[in-house]
Amino acid sequence: ATGIALLTAANAGAARTALGSTTTGDALFIASSQAAAQSALGVYSESEVDALIAALPTPCIFNPVINGDFAVDQEFAGASVTVTSGAALKYVIDGWYAWCTGANVTFQTTTVAGRKRARFTGAASNTLVGFATRMEALDTADFASKFATISALLSSSSITTVNWGLYYANSTDSFGTVASPTRTTIDTGSFTITSTETAYSDITAAALASGATTGLELVFTIGALLGSQTFTIGDVQIEKGSVASPSFTNNGSFQRCRRLLWVVPVLAGHATSTTLSAGIEHSGMRTTPTISASAALKVAQPGIGFFTQSSANATIDNNTAHGGEYKFANFTGMTGNVPTILRTDGGKIVLSARL
Repeated sequence: ATGIALLTAANAGAARTALGSTTTGDALFIASSQAAAQSALGVYSESEVDALIAALPTPCIFNPVINGDFAVDQEFAGASVTVTSGAALKYVIDGWYAWCTGANVTFQTTTVAGRKRARFTGAASNTLVGFATRMEALDTADFASKFATISALLSSSSITTVNWGLYYANSTDSFGTVASPTRTTIDTGSFTITSTETAYSDITAAALASGATTGLELVFTIGALLGSQTFTIGDVQIEKGSVASPSFTNNGSFQRCRRLLWVVPVLAGHATSTTLSAGIEHSGMRTTPTISASAALKVAQPGIGFFTQSSANATIDNNTAHGGEYKFANFTGMTGNVPTILRTDGGKIVLSARL
């Protein structure tokens, strides 16, 4: 009835009566266009509603970046790590590798406002620092044909520009090396940063290619980081779509980190005079891992004594992605067929299925 009365209103007074309003009726009666009428009624056009919906933030259901908050450090346990200039990529914390040119830099986690951050400290003659993460096809295949939003917390005592690049692997989960990458560029960009930690985000200029189902790699690079200068990064996130979520999501980092790296600080096995043999379960790794000892292992035979490898050694008898039988040689003087326990003050056993 109101609509009929409004359509047949002969003047502003009649329009006011139909609407039950003392002002809207006047504005509506004299409206010269649809837009003016919508404004008078306080309603939106279909296109305006669509634009409002598109601008609403959507929750980050899944962040494929492993350890984007740098809370997990199985291998180095927060210790400083040297990144050697000109060397191959070096994993410096779970899920992330680094490289540099000109001069070595150091990497170590730090704490800002109660949360972990990744921090590089420079050296004289350094010319570049790179920091990157690789994400499995299993976690990123559904990004294909969609936009991606990249976000991170960034700051530096000296650097003002951080470059980023997003890539997909040319074949499933195979990205190559720093010197010879096997990947295709999706998009690149940069952030202008300051010494104050700030959240930055960017959206790919176009939707990812339909072929971007083979795994993603996110790379950050900066220019010369000189002596005592620092670059700090935290809460790295990639999301489908073109709106950055207001909060960070880590999606079970420790379990996901163990899919790529399983560090064994303690185990029990049986010995000969020179070799420790042990079975290790590591259920759910990405693929059959390689094995290494981070340093010479130390073991104890209760009631007998302590023994240390003359040099780090770890070999595989047989293994799968879920467990295996391993041997550790280069001991001297152990008693055979006696339970032997790995001590935590020596090297760690490292099982790697990294990308």
